[in-house]
This record gives sequence, C-alpha cells and structure tokens, in this order.
Amino acid sequence: MTWNEDRERLIAAAELGDATPQVAADLLVAARKRAFEAYAAHEWIPTSERYPDGSHARVLALVIDDTGRPRVELVVFCLLGPLWRFDQDDCAIEEELVTHWMQLPPEPPK
Repeated sequence: MTWNEDRERLIAAAELGDATPQVAADLLVAARKRAFEAYAAHEWIPTSERYPDGSHARVLALVIDDTGRPRVELVVFCLLGPLWRFDQDDCAIEEELVTHWMQLPPEPPK
C-alpha cells in the first residue's frame, strides 16, 4: 500500500465533517501519536536506554561479533537475566554484546 494524499484528504474531511474544534484536535493528536509510534518502531534503541517489553520478544539486535564488528541478528529477548538468544537456536548472547535493538514490523494481515 502506498501513501495517497488526495485519498487521505477525502477520508480526513469525511471524518471531521462538522466536528467541533475539540473533536478535530483529538483526531489530529491521535493521528500524530500513530505516526510517532510508527516512526519509533523503526529506530534502533540503545540497550542502555531500555529493553524490549515482555518476555520472549522477537527483535532485531545489533550484536558485536568476535572481531569487534556489529552485525544484525534476529534474536529473542528473555526477561530472565536479561538474556538474548538467537531466534533459530538456544545459543545465548552475552548481554554486553548487544548494543541496540529494534522492533520487528507487524505481521501483515492474512
């Protein structure tokens, strides 16, 4: 799906209709919040700042390898520890080797 500004303007006009200024402001704030959350979902988050929410969260992680270079891995964050492990096996990653993580995009509807 691609962005279609003309279509979005028609939808916005229909949603607003004869809305009061308060309802229009609420709709605008809700739209801005969705845009912020969508943008934030695709940012690298330092592990020093926070960890993923929930146990067994599947995320992308920047992992420092044996040569000292970062690489991107699909990992599972476990609340016990905190531990990180590769998605495909039970090999645990030392906590200090994971520097950043990013949420995975949501699954497309089936």
